[in-house]
Amino acid sequence: MVNDIENYSSYIQSSLKSVDKESLNNINELRIFRNEINQNLDKRETVEEIDKKKNKSETLLNELKVNCQDIKSATEKLKADLQAQEVNNNQLFVSGTRAIKEFVSLQSSLKDIKGRGKVPHSKFSRDPATEQLLSSNTAIDRMDQVASNLADELASDLADQQKQPQGPALNQSRADLSQSQFSKLPDVPVKALNDTRDCYLTSMALLPGDRLLLTDCANYLLKLLDTYNNKLVSQVKLLGEPWDLCLLPGERAAVTLPQERKIQFVSTQENVTLQDVVK
Repeated sequence: MVNDIENYSSYIQSSLKSVDKESLNNINELRIFRNEINQNLDKRETVEEIDKKKNKSETLLNELKVNCQDIKSATEKLKADLQAQEVNNNQLFVSGTRAIKEFVSLQSSLKDIKGRGKVPHSKFSRDPATEQLLSSNTAIDRMDQVASNLADELASDLADQQKQPQGPALNQSRADLSQSQFSKLPDVPVKALNDTRDCYLTSMALLPGDRLLLTDCANYLLKLLDTYNNKLVSQVKLLGEPWDLCLLPGERAAVTLPQERKIQFVSTQENVTLQDVVK
């Protein structure tokens, strides 16, 4: 519920900006049209009507914004009170029973706010009769209004945000996986024809170009996998059982050989090749 209120409050804030921008655009369009007409039609300018609509929308949105903040504060207080009683089951039961009644009231208040959240929008359009006949007694513009439901538009905006492609989690300082949808991709074969034992993978590292470096402890191998095509493209035999690995600058990697008490350096340029070994 706290998240709902925060999202709803954010939408109200953006709607306030939208109403203000919409009002300015309508006024500009109106004045451009008016300058094309004889100055005698100045008395028909409807800026006051636009301002009136703007003020009405802003008043409603500001009131909803305050109401949302009040409900948010009350909900967070409820949450804090319940968390404070988590160590005392008896007191938690008493507080929880009391909180249920208050929570039902808060839900009802939020439902009432959403029911009132219909903000009229308007768009300037020229009056065809005025364009054809400047002496017409009709207004020089027409404000087309469309009532929008804030709750429906908020749900639509959230759905659009979820559909937008997200950047790779590796490039994010803090990956948010709460809205992620996972799907299983095809299995990746890593056992080579000349392997004498079943694979026992102890470490891996992702290289540029969709390549994956793997240590196969059971077969004394360091393997290079193309994850785009799901193919094993290269492998090298090591002096002993590899256990861990890490990437190094200059397109290199280091592989530990615990039983040999050594570290094997390898080049990761194209196919994997062995380099120096250190004790």
